[in-house]
Amino acid sequence: MVYVSEVSEVDGGNILTLGDGELDLLTGDYIVTAYNTLTECASNTVISITRGITPELEDGTSFSKCADGEVDLYVNITNDPNMDNTYVYDWSINGVLVSEGDNSGTFTHGEAYGYDSVLVVVTDVNSTCSSETIITINPFMNENCVDIPQGISPNGDGLNDCLVLDHLEAQEDIIKA
Repeated sequence: MVYVSEVSEVDGGNILTLGDGELDLLTGDYIVTAYNTLTECASNTVISITRGITPELEDGTSFSKCADGEVDLYVNITNDPNMDNTYVYDWSINGVLVSEGDNSGTFTHGEAYGYDSVLVVVTDVNSTCSSETIITINPFMNENCVDIPQGISPNGDGLNDCLVLDHLEAQEDIIKA
């Protein structure tokens, strides 16, 4: 049987003897001594204790984008508003991982993804604890969303038979004739 017999601070400080309960160590480096009762051998190793958190993500996040546009997505971590910890982000659409191990915290949702929702998994680097949330994408249409066809085909099929520039009506410097 192998068990940990003692934990001591690397700088020669306190020796902490482990009992049956949990031991809440402070962050830092510790020497851990493991003892094998069968061979009566002991061995030391140094471990580092760091504090991380389980990120709590804002629910119900949504973004709007034009039909042929793109939007930069992000998620708010509500229990770390100053972003004191380091996180990695995995972004998935329809069960397909589209960006893995991102540390920027943003993902560009482009035209190819339509209006598909995005699952983002945020992992705290120190604790390796993670949380996930779904970001919804809503269609948006106003004068800033311009849908100009690549060609005009006046063949009477109802598709691109004429060039419609309705989005220009809101512009003050355009004169309609």
